[in-house]
Parts: sequence; C-alpha cells; structure tokens
Amino acid sequence: MNDPAPPTAPNHEQLDAAIESARRERVTVIALVAMLFYQGFAASIISVAAPWIGTSFNLDGAAIARLFAWISLSALGALALSRMIDRHGRRRMILWCVAAMPVCSIATALSTNFVAFTAFQIALYAVLGAAGAGCIVMLSEELPIARRARGQSFGGLAGAVGAGFCVFLMPIFVAYGWSWRWMFVISAAGIAMLPAMARLLPESERWELSESAGFTARSHFYDVFQPLYRKRSITMIVCALAVAISTTAANAFGYYHAVSVVGLSAAAASTMTIVAGGLGLVGFPLGAWAAERFGRVPTTVGFGIFITAGHLWFFWGPPAHFAWPLMWLAGGFFWFNVCDNGGTVA
Repeated sequence: MNDPAPPTAPNHEQLDAAIESARRERVTVIALVAMLFYQGFAASIISVAAPWIGTSFNLDGAAIARLFAWISLSALGALALSRMIDRHGRRRMILWCVAAMPVCSIATALSTNFVAFTAFQIALYAVLGAAGAGCIVMLSEELPIARRARGQSFGGLAGAVGAGFCVFLMPIFVAYGWSWRWMFVISAAGIAMLPAMARLLPESERWELSESAGFTARSHFYDVFQPLYRKRSITMIVCALAVAISTTAANAFGYYHAVSVVGLSAAAASTMTIVAGGLGLVGFPLGAWAAERFGRVPTTVGFGIFITAGHLWFFWGPPAHFAWPLMWLAGGFFWFNVCDNGGTVA
C-alpha cells in the first residue's frame, strides 16, 4: 500500500494572510471593546444620577419615569442611524456616532431647561443605540462562529465595566458636592479617543464585499420581512419588544430605587451596584458557554425566565424593618445581572 502523502506545508503567502487576519481581528476587537466601554459609561449616567437630576428639575418618581419614557423615543433615531450603518458602512457611521456623543453630552450638561435636557438625552441615546448596534454587528462579522459568543461576551463586559466606572464616580461627586452635570462633561472627554479609534478600526470585510457587489445599494429596510426571513424576523422583533418592556425600566430604576425608595446613601448604593454587579459579570462567560453548548435560543429563553425572579426580589423588597436592606438588594441585583448579561450574549 502506498503511504499517505504528507500534509502540504503552508506557503509564505498563506502564513502572511493568516497573520494579517489574526492581527486585523485583534485590532478590531480591541477598538470595539474600547468603544463599548465608553458607550457603557455614557449610557448609565442618567440612571445613576436620576435621584439628583430629579432634585435639580423638581421631579418625583413618576416624572422620572416619564423622562425615561420620552428618552425611549431615541429608538426611532437609532433605527434610522442603524439603517445608515448598513447603507454607508460600519466604520464610518460608528465613528460619526462616537463623534456625536460628546456633543450631546456637553449640551446635556449645559441644559438648565428640562425640555432641552430631554431633547439632548434623546439625541444622545439615539447615537448610543446605533453605535452599540454597529459594534455588536462588527464583532459578529469579524469573528469566526466558534469565537463569536466569546467576542460578544467581551463586548458586554466592556459596556458593564464602563457603567461600573460611572457608578464608582457618583458617590465621590455627592461627597464633594459636585453637580451631576460634571458626569456628562467627563463623558464628553471621550472625544479624545476618536483619533485612535479612526486609526485602529478597519471597515468590516463582509460589508466591503457586499458594497463592491452592489448589495448595499439595492437593500431596503423592509428586506428583513422577505419570505426567507419573515418568520424569524417578526419573532425576534416581538421578543425584543417584550424584553425592552420588561427590563428597561428595571435596569434604569435600580439606582433610583435603592437611593430614593429604600433610602440607601449614594456610597451604599454604589457599593451594592459595583460589588453585586461586578459579581454578576460572570453572566457574560456563562452566557457564552451556554450559547455554544445549548444554543442561542434555549440560552436566551432560560435566562429570560429566571431574570424575572431577580426583578421581583429587588423591587418588591426589602420588607419593612428588614435588618440588612443592602444585602437584600445586592442579592436581587446580582441575580438579575447574571441573567441579563447571559441573555444579552446569546
């Protein structure tokens, strides 16, 4: 019998191409993770500073809820900008959104009129939503499927750490009597990272191939409802709406509930958020593992069911005269953060 032929050694061109592909993937992930950290910080300011924003504008809990409801209109702007990301390119539109974030942050910091404040927050969340969606799409397009869930977990982790940095700063501001408006000034300082991001972030190769073939010019918003995609698209849109209804208010009101309802100090609420939320970051690798082991849909459904228990525990407690309210809230906060992070990855 003839011996099997030895494997062919890769030539220099193949090695160079593999090295360049690995370098491109690494640089892209680093740039996107840095952007998601920045977005996590900017997006969390209004939730963390809600008790003091309410004081500045004479808002009670119901008025704060209405403020968040108005800000939810940013989803329409994010939808339009996301469409432009498909049409005009991931890199270009993400960088434009990142450039717009400091402008909206400074305008928010300078707004003494509540209507103007709300309008600039709607604009800020529109560009935040579009940039976040673009970063997640680029992670999916650049990473091979075997590492895609892990890459998404890195992105989610970066956003959570950015939000944690905001939570860390808030009690310092309160202790020194600094206005919450300076938090938006710090957010505006993110403009300094734009030149480095413009240098590091390449355009998505998958988008470039679609653009060169003319697919992007012929695409339409309603293409997701074509027969090939319709059933899955409608199902995912309905589920996304249900998730937004059930989790957005819970996530936004966590800090406000701890400070204004339960009566924790800013330092105690931040400690609870950082420690319990930090431990809850285990949800990202757990979600990545479950998504690869059991599939995306079972992982999303499972975490989506269990997150409800954490929300009920957190917002329906602690009981009156409970000796350790901080521990009660920390337990619920940890639980629904694990589930939220795990489901987000899937």
